Amino acid sequence: MRRIATELRPGVLDHLGLVAALEWQANDFQNRTGIRCDVQSNLREVLLDQNLSTTLFRIFQETLTNIIRHAGATQVEVNLRQVDRTVRMEVRDNGRGITRDDINNTTSMGILGMRERATLLGGTFRIGRSHQGKGTAVSVSIPLPAQSQGSDLSYEDTTGRRSRGSSSRIEANPGR
Repeated sequence: MRRIATELRPGVLDHLGLVAALEWQANDFQNRTGIRCDVQSNLREVLLDQNLSTTLFRIFQETLTNIIRHAGATQVEVNLRQVDRTVRMEVRDNGRGITRDDINNTTSMGILGMRERATLLGGTFRIGRSHQGKGTAVSVSIPLPAQSQGSDLSYEDTTGRRSRGSSSRIEANPGR
């Protein structure tokens, strides 16, 4: 029961921020599945708006669940970036890739839920194949809330990378 509660909203998300929570989840995922999961981030804000952090964390969890169930992947790359007044998260795997039928499947509650979470915060959600046609790329962009945009916030550099082994990149196809 404690594990379920922790996975829903880990304390690390509240105390150390989104980057640390994603790294924690990636490490747990890697240990449970044997699928390498690398997290990279330039996000400088330690504690983002709670709704934004929770939304990105839950989308990340659902993406990992889909990778386990459907992808047949051996590697996952996560890139979390703040670009201007937007937080962008991209999750790419090297698995079988997603088909248009899978994307358009109205019974797929996972994809629908991720899209709705992003939209509720004024963001966008995209899922498709990578440029090379191998693997799936999930991209989420959510604008920072007004209170997170002010210059009076306290920032701390949390630029980080958690990686095991060498890394190869799979580029997402933004047109899909």
